[in-house]
Amino acid sequence: MKDSGGTVIGDYQCSYDANGNLTGNSAGLSLSYNALNQTASITPPGGTAIGMSYAGDSQVERVAAGSQSFTNSALGLSLAADTSGTTAYVRDNQGKLTEQRTPGGNYYYLFDGLGSVVALTDSSGAVVNTYSYDPYGNTKSSTGSVANPWRFGGSYGAYHDADTGLYKIGHRYYDPGLARWAQQDPIVAGSTILFGNNLPSKATTGCAGNPMSLNRYAYADLNPINSTDPTGLSTCDTAVTWLCGLAGTVGGWAACAWLGLGTFGWGGLACTVVLWAASGVDCAAIKWWICG
Repeated sequence: MKDSGGTVIGDYQCSYDANGNLTGNSAGLSLSYNALNQTASITPPGGTAIGMSYAGDSQVERVAAGSQSFTNSALGLSLAADTSGTTAYVRDNQGKLTEQRTPGGNYYYLFDGLGSVVALTDSSGAVVNTYSYDPYGNTKSSTGSVANPWRFGGSYGAYHDADTGLYKIGHRYYDPGLARWAQQDPIVAGSTILFGNNLPSKATTGCAGNPMSLNRYAYADLNPINSTDPTGLSTCDTAVTWLCGLAGTVGGWAACAWLGLGTFGWGGLACTVVLWAASGVDCAAIKWWICG
């Protein structure tokens, strides 16, 4: 690893399988995969393997991680249960996190402009936890003792696995220490997936005009100051740009119908984008509201 001047600042080695999946690194992290190319287990440095299981053939809906079990709704992860009890996560109608309800009390989220959690407050409004991050999601500082898996990118569903140090974001796992995804992005030039399973076989991204979009391990096109990657497939900026263009071509409701979008979660948010764009709202303004 080198800095911008070419000076070596660290020696970090990684290993990959034939499908391009990260299988281990020199820090001692190891990962295994099943026949569906899903992450089957993650072993933290010096620890024991943590088994993962999912609903369906992608990694979007994780239903278990070690002793934890998860319940998902159309808006995202709604319940997490372990030996200490069950925590409920409350979201708005676009799937953005607002509150967690735990056996010990209810807590509310405060976010920065890119959707990362900067503080938790209790029901009286008192700040109980605080967080700060570097651009790629490494925690620089934190205070408080309330258990909370939503940190960097928490507004859009980046779940921090404390045992492994990785983030589960949509379709993939993200390593903030490397600023890279553990698996290759299935979206490349000419591919047909965007916004998870909500836009089946209709969307394309990755282009020569934005070379960073062709790096299949890069987070947010290597521009985390201005972009996020809420699904593990495409940056918010890229997705909104594409949807604005589609709305201008075929119209709002026609675009929603053609893409088979629902009214909740990421599908509902995507439909909102095309309806706004078709009604004449400037795409830059939409990006500001949706992506921060």
